[in-house]
Amino acid sequence: MIYKIISIFFILVFLAVSAAAFSFWLEIQKFEPDVYYYVPAERSFIYSPEEIAEFGFEEYIKERITVEKARLIERKKNFIYLDLKKMELTLYKEGEKLEKFFILGKGKQGTWWETAPGVYFVGDKVANHFSSFYRVWMPYGVQFYGNFFIHGWPYYSGGKPLPPGPSGGCARLSTPDAAVVFAFAERGMPVLVFEEKTASPLPALLALDRIKIPEINAPASIVADLDSGEILLSREIKSDIFAGPAIFGMMALTASEVVNLEKRTIARDWMFAEAKEEKIIIPGRNYKAYELLSPLLSRSSKQAALVLSRFYTPEFFVAAMNVKAKAIGMNNTVFEDVTGSSKENTTTLYDTARMMRYIKEYRGFIFEISREIKFSGENETETILTVLKMKKSDNFYRNIFIGIADSENAREELENILFWLGDNFGLN
Repeated sequence: MIYKIISIFFILVFLAVSAAAFSFWLEIQKFEPDVYYYVPAERSFIYSPEEIAEFGFEEYIKERITVEKARLIERKKNFIYLDLKKMELTLYKEGEKLEKFFILGKGKQGTWWETAPGVYFVGDKVANHFSSFYRVWMPYGVQFYGNFFIHGWPYYSGGKPLPPGPSGGCARLSTPDAAVVFAFAERGMPVLVFEEKTASPLPALLALDRIKIPEINAPASIVADLDSGEILLSREIKSDIFAGPAIFGMMALTASEVVNLEKRTIARDWMFAEAKEEKIIIPGRNYKAYELLSPLLSRSSKQAALVLSRFYTPEFFVAAMNVKAKAIGMNNTVFEDVTGSSKENTTTLYDTARMMRYIKEYRGFIFEISREIKFSGENETETILTVLKMKKSDNFYRNIFIGIADSENAREELENILFWLGDNFGLN
């Protein structure tokens, strides 16, 4: 009897396991895995075919710096090269390596003070520069952009050295090494600042031949994945367009690198006489630079741009914005003022995508303030630039940049694109 019971038990267990296995098999048949395709060079705003062949999938800023370095060596120029990945600074004299030094400190990644990579030039040289960030003295300071310097080890007014740790964005050397760099540097000398955030290349979202393109009537438009560099939709993205809202994005980026965002200024009527109709900034009110970024970005406020520019001068900011644009590879962008009033302000959606990618990688806090900038143009047209953090599945997000330039129905076209992203890519 006992054997029959045991036999029946095993038969029941076998049937239960078989049923579970069959059920699992049926679920597998229903499951359709996400299919990914790696981004081909011709569909990327980050990588060129030559760059992929030489570098693989790296930060596009690497191409900008590496190409410039090769050009300077070929022309036998003097320049300074900072490799923030290896923490090395190299002096080049007439295209040849002269001397190499260890970098002892740089800005912390992901903060306001992250050291900004790009192609810059020596500005001021100050034998003993005072840092308003740390309230310390920085010996042998060599400015290469805005608040960013190469300098010796900082010390307090009493002579006590600053403890080790991340810098406020500067490249810290030992003081004897900084003295050598200080003597070598000359105003206008190129300074190449390289940083690399290593990450595995992300796959493309979908093969191009499987995408049904929505109807977009705007003269120029783009949908791009800022994480992988994939262009999902493009129309005239390398054609000149009025810079419009790109000015406000670049103004925020530049301000974050040349102004101490904790500093304050009092807004005066004369600062924004050309934009009084906005009634966004209150005359007589004391504003931190950081507080001006919100109206600048979320409301495309010319008043905020004008007051922010008065931490220096509007002319200074225009020059700094153009330096930054060239530093990060925006080769077809020219800024003429800080408000977008001049029709000579020009860019392309391709360049704008590169700016948005740079902000995401090195000044991500700007997107925490606002991910959308809009600008109303003439003849009832509107330009919208927006970066959306879109969810594809649990714990799987992509930062999607959408640019719609000079559209008569920008909001409607944005809605069409969002539906298209959901239907074709499962992005919500």
